[in-house]
Amino acid sequence: MSNAENQITVVGNLTRDPELRYTQGGTAVCNFSVAQTPRRKTDNGWEDGDTSFFDCSVWKEYGEHVAQSFQKGNRVMVVGVMKQRFWEDKEGNKRNSWDIQVDECGHSLKWGSAQFDRTERKSSGQQAPAAPQQFDDEEAF
Repeated sequence: MSNAENQITVVGNLTRDPELRYTQGGTAVCNFSVAQTPRRKTDNGWEDGDTSFFDCSVWKEYGEHVAQSFQKGNRVMVVGVMKQRFWEDKEGNKRNSWDIQVDECGHSLKWGSAQFDRTERKSSGQQAPAAPQQFDDEEAF
């Protein structure tokens, strides 16, 4: 996880299905958007605040996992670093936006459940983590 000062955590709903694409070099990148609407209790019930939209991107194998796991409407948690992008639109106007470069993300379990399916690592020279140690009795603790 990044130690950057502009780290952000967002909990909200996906506004569209994640989009998985590949760079010319073959690197996967997954883009998705999260909407977050604050709510507060009032004397007359609940009141919604202004909705904020966050564009997010996650790279490599992690991006492939996100594309397989998330879908529009899912409630998710995203932790990452805010990055500003600059570009020129078709009319030649200079534009910019803020995006979250995702360090960690997952389903929120506040209103539902999820099942985790661990994938085998690709051959990268790293060993897979050891299986948790099993104990026969409680005395080991």
